[in-house]
Amino acid sequence: MKKNKSILSISLGEYFSVERDAETINFIKENFENLNAKGIVVITSSGNNANNIITEYKNEKYIRLPCALDSVICVGSIDNYGYYSDPYLTLGAAMDMKYMNPNNYSRAPFSNYGEKVNILAPGLRRYDP
Repeated sequence: MKKNKSILSISLGEYFSVERDAETINFIKENFENLNAKGIVVITSSGNNANNIITEYKNEKYIRLPCALDSVICVGSIDNYGYYSDPYLTLGAAMDMKYMNPNNYSRAPFSNYGEKVNILAPGLRRYDP
């Protein structure tokens, strides 16, 4: 990677317990901060579990990494075809559309969300055979 000329795009992530996984969280955080220090922009997906990036389960706080880190740009999904908002639109018909309709843009219900999601991008795309 070239300093100040590289973008790293990754689509992975996992939830970690803030309390029990502190050592792992710090290790991951340091590595992504090192990439930033080298001028590398890191973009990561928010995930598709319909959960908050920062959540609580059984009185324990969890964060999804690397998305929850300040050193990455976290991208969530929009329903760019209106599939989830239009009860008459089939997935096949949505995928056959040649153009996205900005009037349909809303967060896709499967997309993870929360204050650590920096931007939303098309989450459904057209598949050409």
